[in-house]
Amino acid sequence: MRIAKFICYIFLFFSVPSISFSKDSPRSFRSGQNRCAYCMMGISDMRFRSEAKTKKGKYFFFDSIECLSQWSKKNKKTLKVSWVGDFFKKNKWVKFKDAFFLHSKHLHSPMGAGLSAYKTKKSLIKAKKMYKGTELNKKQLLTHIKKWKKRFNK
Repeated sequence: MRIAKFICYIFLFFSVPSISFSKDSPRSFRSGQNRCAYCMMGISDMRFRSEAKTKKGKYFFFDSIECLSQWSKKNKKTLKVSWVGDFFKKNKWVKFKDAFFLHSKHLHSPMGAGLSAYKTKKSLIKAKKMYKGTELNKKQLLTHIKKWKKRFNK
């Protein structure tokens, strides 16, 4: 009987914390592995990738920040968290709310809005110099996407 109790305690010790404190994180994927949940294009340029997770735990993948933004607008009641890919670091993700954004006509993003995301201000400044872009805060980013959508009737 003591052994059975001991085994139960060990099981609870290791399983409960992992269930209770599981943190949200994006799912990594490779180029060509998924289609954008908004525009249905294949996701091939990983510098512009983004991802969302719903409150029910379902993941959605996007080929650009503008597609994530449009999808999020339509699904704001079910959206739990979203991430954008760090432009300079292929395997790094940044929570959308924490990212720094750049617009540049010299950045050819999949949907053509010229948007990119960065984890640090230092990376943003580097990209700004390289691509002659403009830093956007969240409000400016959403305004830019709205204008882009209107201009291209997306």
